[in-house]
Amino acid sequence: MSKLLTVVRVNPGLPGFTLAFCIFLLLSCAKSIPVPSVQTKPMVHAVEIKKFQFNPKTLTVRSGDSVRWINKDIVPHQVAEGTLKKWRSKDLLPNDSFILKIKSSTSYICKLHPTMKAKIVVAIDL
Repeated sequence: MSKLLTVVRVNPGLPGFTLAFCIFLLLSCAKSIPVPSVQTKPMVHAVEIKKFQFNPKTLTVRSGDSVRWINKDIVPHQVAEGTLKKWRSKDLLPNDSFILKIKSSTSYICKLHPTMKAKIVVAIDL
């Protein structure tokens, strides 16, 4: 049994050429449409204080985001910027929290337990 194979050639002629040329002109003359930048709402990130550690130890955020430290430990803690000059929380009793709007990268400690250290990194684009 042989199969019959038919090849059909399509010659678009003048109408096909005209359509292709019009599409080319439209695409080449069209102005580019600016794409608006995606604006996201500031986020609130959580840092858990547990077993005398900050978790996570390094947190990456956007400028304008906030960080909430939550004391899940059985003792008080006080979160403070590393130099102890820019900001600090009150003493956080168990289940207390402290929230701060972040503008720049910083290292921080627990003022009551200075071996507890962590940092916040502000990324330009996430």
